[in-house]
Amino acid sequence: MTPVSTYLDFEAAINGEFLHAGGREASRRLLSLVDLRPDIRVLEIGCGSGATLSNLSEMGQPHLFAVDLSLKMLKNTAKRFRPRQRARLILADAARALPFSPHSFDLLYAESVAGILEFSKILPEWNRVLKKGGQLALNDGLWKPGTTTSTVNKFTHLARQEFGHTMAPENPETGADWNRLLRENGFVKINMVNAAHPHDVLGRTNQDIGARRFRILSHPQLWRRYFRYRKAVGNFAELGQHLNYWLFLARKQV
Repeated sequence: MTPVSTYLDFEAAINGEFLHAGGREASRRLLSLVDLRPDIRVLEIGCGSGATLSNLSEMGQPHLFAVDLSLKMLKNTAKRFRPRQRARLILADAARALPFSPHSFDLLYAESVAGILEFSKILPEWNRVLKKGGQLALNDGLWKPGTTTSTVNKFTHLARQEFGHTMAPENPETGADWNRLLRENGFVKINMVNAAHPHDVLGRTNQDIGARRFRILSHPQLWRRYFRYRKAVGNFAELGQHLNYWLFLARKQV
């Protein structure tokens, strides 16, 4: 059976927004913690449909860059930015070499991206494109301490089968593990903020839910795929019991 992801194509088709832990509120909180100045260069890894990137533009950030693996998502972002806003959008795989020179950015942020990649392997590359003293901001779900390898393997296999990608790290990485990895890769002033969402991992507001329902109803050709997606999601009802949700802020050492 083909994975629902095509799920990513589905989200692109309905212009899905804030597809990460904590949703809109977590993005707002993450950006409230970073040092935003009008002259900084910002890179988002995995911009999706560009909702957070657009918020940054509205906050007066003129130097915005973003990469995503989905061309459809990048097209959605481009539409969001026309005609009054600007951002440089690039089709690229964040798990590989980024198409930027060393020390290019003052801020790099990613939401529910680093957790489904191999953080220990991608972190040196993300470090490379940050300026000295630049900030790294992350929002991700990591395994709770004591989570067994069998539990991790169970959900990793299920997620790959249903969606074509993982929904959490493929090994039992915890917040403490990421803190250590950041320090080992030259980051300092590391701040971990617990962002638990025990009832609704995506943290959607009534406004978000209403807009999403309208977009789905407006695409009858996607209804079958949507109902299959909802059924697949039901297999992950207990996943949230095994995860802690964290916001990470860290600075590259000067």
